[in-house]
Amino acid sequence: MVCRSHIECFDDLGIDFAMMTWYGLGSFTDYADKVVFQTAMNYSKHVKFCILVQPYNETLNGYNYSQIYDYIYSAFVMQYPGMYYNYSGKPLILFYNAEHLTGIWIKHLQYDPRFTVIVYGSRYAADWLYENISPYYEGPSPRNRHVPVIPRFDETNFDNITRPKQYKIDQNLTDGLYDRTWQNAIDYVKKGYVDVITIQCWNEYAERSNIEPHKDATANVDDFYLYRKTKTYMQILRGVTVEPPMWYQDSVKLTLAIFVVVIIGVMFKQLRKGKMKLGMFTNVFYN
Repeated sequence: MVCRSHIECFDDLGIDFAMMTWYGLGSFTDYADKVVFQTAMNYSKHVKFCILVQPYNETLNGYNYSQIYDYIYSAFVMQYPGMYYNYSGKPLILFYNAEHLTGIWIKHLQYDPRFTVIVYGSRYAADWLYENISPYYEGPSPRNRHVPVIPRFDETNFDNITRPKQYKIDQNLTDGLYDRTWQNAIDYVKKGYVDVITIQCWNEYAERSNIEPHKDATANVDDFYLYRKTKTYMQILRGVTVEPPMWYQDSVKLTLAIFVVVIIGVMFKQLRKGKMKLGMFTNVFYN
């Protein structure tokens, strides 16, 4: 009943897909994810699901990536036809941006041509960001045509050893964080910069980012406050028309492209005449 209720809420909101965290073969989440997929087979009208691989053996010596891909493909993609979410024409699989699983600065995971593979997290190596409002995230946002939205962030329920920064924003839902992140995301969609928006409610009660109906401990709002806001913004999003680029945007790109071609052409001409050393060419080219 709980899984069915959540799936019906996803459908009601108009959510396209949900990421299901997975901690390895035979784990509790392996079993629980299958329950969700099976329930969706019977009750989902729209929403689909995909797997987000968590760093489940960080203390061991690496991961068997081919085993992970083979298992996810057979146990979820093939087992629940029509329920697995496709992105860019392939089943979407995500890996959390953890040091031993994907690398923090340089990605070292192996890829599989059957999947669209996305690194998800807060580090520079992440393709999609978990959130973009706290001191923890690194690098630009949006990135790779994705941007997150979040109702609030509050880690003060953790001890200050686990979470030394004790960061919180919009603790009482009075600062309009959810509205701002949604409005920014919709603006990016209008400009053609983004085609994926994720609602960050992963550690929902631990970091207080939950949007499902609940009695709030600090905010003076009713139980469905964030749920209604989410539904409203989803409806607005569905009606968004992507604005055509301004005339000068394309002309600027063309001018820059021509400029680069001219510069490279001049450098090659100088090289042929012996007036430019290869080392100088390398420096000019890369700097």
